[in-house]
Amino acid sequence: MTNTVLLVGNLGADPETRSTRGDTRITNFSLGTSRPKRDSEGKVMKDPSTGYTLKDTEWHRVTCFNGLGKTVEQYATKGMMVSVRGRIHYSQYEKDGIT
Repeated sequence: MTNTVLLVGNLGADPETRSTRGDTRITNFSLGTSRPKRDSEGKVMKDPSTGYTLKDTEWHRVTCFNGLGKTVEQYATKGMMVSVRGRIHYSQYEKDGIT
């Protein structure tokens, strides 16, 4: 099985870059993806005052390394629409006994 994902959305903020002690460049940014909001019957919901379709937005934390991170840092800015191809990695942490 292959873990491959393609996301297309808008940057929520300018990318942030840091470097490790080993000089690995790590660039992070938030990517918002949207889809039409649906009611319990599966119908697309609209705003009654404007008539626009309501959206559900999900936020994804994206991490890039080294050369790709440098390119993202140089050219990507808040609000820009981008496409990301990569893999999904879920993580969790525990603090004060709460996961």
